[in-house]
Amino acid sequence: YYPEQGNGTCYGCHAVSPDGRKMSLSRSGQRDGRLTIIDVAGDAILVQDEDAKREQCQTWDPTSSKFAGVWSDDPQPDTNIRSRDGQTGAVLENIALGIEPSHPDWSPAGDRSLFTHVTVHNTSQRPGRGGLSYVQNDGAAWSAPQTLIAPEDGFNRYYPAFL
Repeated sequence: YYPEQGNGTCYGCHAVSPDGRKMSLSRSGQRDGRLTIIDVAGDAILVQDEDAKREQCQTWDPTSSKFAGVWSDDPQPDTNIRSRDGQTGAVLENIALGIEPSHPDWSPAGDRSLFTHVTVHNTSQRPGRGGLSYVQNDGAAWSAPQTLIAPEDGFNRYYPAFL
């Protein structure tokens, strides 16, 4: 998509907005993950390759106006989920979890976000060991993380999804 605009590297993790009009993507894979936002309906690139905007795994909210993402490819894991504007990629909200998240998924109702609770750090795309947790929004704030499936030796649970 838009190869003439590219820098010769691949797009990897991506998410399509529920209305199908926008797509967020990470560029150049692990240890990079520069954010790109495409207006699919308008056939335009809204954000591309900004060093300060990195997210490996993303999920859009039900209104298709914003998305949440994680970035944890540095040696020190990031313990936040960031909500970003769907047009500019600007951070709207930082959800501080106190634990390393990966692979978030926003609920269709918009009141919860599932994620992998990483307990063996590697990169966002390849957590070494994980369980499944979620945070809930009561309309005013996000809750502390709640465990759905605890991390367990010999298992790596990741990429949860609302059905």
